[in-house]
Amino acid sequence: MPVDSATNTSRTTPGTLYVDEDESRFVRGWHGIEDWPPAVRWTGKKALVRIERPTTAPAHFGLRVSAGPAGACGKVELDGCELCSFELEPNETRVVRAPVPARMLARSAGDVEVVLSVARTFVPARVLPGSSDPRELGLAVECLWLGPQDPIDSPMRYERNQERYRGAANDLPIPPARLNELVSGTRDVSWYVAAGRMGFDAILACLARNGVELAELRKVLDFGCGSGRVIRYWKGRGPQLFGSDYNPELVEWCRGNLAFAEFATNELAPPLVYADATFDLVYSLSVFTHLDEPMQEAWMAELARVLKPGGLAYITTHGDHESYLVTFDERERARFDAGLLVVKEATLEGTNTCMAYHPSDYFRRLARVFELLEHEPRGAKGNPYQDSYLLRKPVSSSSS
Repeated sequence: MPVDSATNTSRTTPGTLYVDEDESRFVRGWHGIEDWPPAVRWTGKKALVRIERPTTAPAHFGLRVSAGPAGACGKVELDGCELCSFELEPNETRVVRAPVPARMLARSAGDVEVVLSVARTFVPARVLPGSSDPRELGLAVECLWLGPQDPIDSPMRYERNQERYRGAANDLPIPPARLNELVSGTRDVSWYVAAGRMGFDAILACLARNGVELAELRKVLDFGCGSGRVIRYWKGRGPQLFGSDYNPELVEWCRGNLAFAEFATNELAPPLVYADATFDLVYSLSVFTHLDEPMQEAWMAELARVLKPGGLAYITTHGDHESYLVTFDERERARFDAGLLVVKEATLEGTNTCMAYHPSDYFRRLARVFELLEHEPRGAKGNPYQDSYLLRKPVSSSSS
């Protein structure tokens, strides 16, 4: 929750290892920030936290932060002295590190005062109720440390978490840290696992609301499968499973670790490698969100081609959530309000830097070859704030 005053002076709670939310073991040099607001979402204001002063040298400071759709910039001060500054692109996650000069830790006792000043970030008009997910906020502070070591990206820590969360990940391997970050925007294993499960559950809930039984699905395609964070939960559910992705490295990892499904690489433009009328269900999570307009049309037609008559497509988009709208300039807002697609960084389509925003009227026109069964604003639970659509290919369709 945001704070009206310029600072929040809560001290961190000793004994909390904050980088893993459900781990209670304390590691010296790490300090919980559960008493600090879960994210900073002010402009021109500061957040302050007091943490235990290191007893050994050298000292290192680190901060892992995630920016909202508008990006963010700011600086860090220790005991009143500027230590470092940072600037984040929209939706970027970064680890900010800096060695701590001895003069900043000259005192031998007392806490260190850490001040995070944010000069520019997304400031929503209101607090969104009912959610504790820091990704709805402008600048999410995932973790913070000050001590003799730099443990945030420790391979040993990541490997331990891979094993720890494997059971929750349908007892399947979790990708390496770099691939996790490429897909999820963070190396947080718990978020990778939780987001994948939420995405899978959202699909099943949508199908159930529309009277679709899993037994009806013989072949299912995950279009934009990434490193398999969603398709893993389909294992053992009955359908024959397929995944396709634009990134060959992700596809190779899936082939080597998720043997229950068949994986293929696709290009930026269609076609897919599959024959006409192959699938009963195709789902595509946060793929159309990174395509320019000509590719929107091309891929919608391609999904229609590979679906059987009466087959279903589940697609997520950036809709009218306020965290998207505040990033628009005047021209972009006019386009969106007129029911037109808004695309940022179109020359980088196919990457997470390219961002496409779909008014519901635009998506209905885009999906005109389908029957619209459901539109649920913010329905894509594993891709926070994205809308979800369930479409059905007409039985008499020629898929052209």
